[in-house]
Amino acid sequence: MTVLSTVSRLLPLLLAFALLQPAAAQNGRPLDIGATLPVAGETMQNVTGAATSFGQQMGEQGLAVFFWSNTCPWVSKYEDRVLALAEEYEQAGIGFVIVNANDPSAHPEEGADAIGQHAADMGYPFPYLVDEGSRAALAFGASRTPQVYLFDADNSLVYEGTVDDSPSDASQVTEEYFRDAMDQLIAGTQIAVQKTKAFGCTIKFY
Repeated sequence: MTVLSTVSRLLPLLLAFALLQPAAAQNGRPLDIGATLPVAGETMQNVTGAATSFGQQMGEQGLAVFFWSNTCPWVSKYEDRVLALAEEYEQAGIGFVIVNANDPSAHPEEGADAIGQHAADMGYPFPYLVDEGSRAALAFGASRTPQVYLFDADNSLVYEGTVDDSPSDASQVTEEYFRDAMDQLIAGTQIAVQKTKAFGCTIKFY
């Protein structure tokens, strides 16, 4: 078999592989525990006020970054829980930020005006940031809404995943992974559960 005939036979496979690469790489590489807060200094549009960055929202104890959605039913189920956690733990020195990385050209209900209105209606006490081009989501390796990343005050990731073990019913929660991680971070002890599987809707990337 000649080299030319071998290349000819392999060419369709090589083309198919190349075409698959953008989709396979779209979500970015998930952050490892201990990774540094990505895009910390990049300014992002805050629909609840002036533009800000993750670094500016870092609390004395750390920062929680949530990837969020206006339309995902699982975000709606977690919304009250996250609002309550923010009210409690911001007082303890942990900053909270929520981020919408969904493409508004394909999903207008995820656009800045719509999420700004929702933030106002719900009285969000934290910044709601527009992730243009899904740049932050790709840098984090985020794939779901809701999905939370908790960083310590030195910008190191200490927990990533879901809020708790009962997405559909707050009354049935038995494991509060995110709360436990915040408590352990504040106490200066090892985070017992550092990663869990985020449960929710897929991010609709730009």
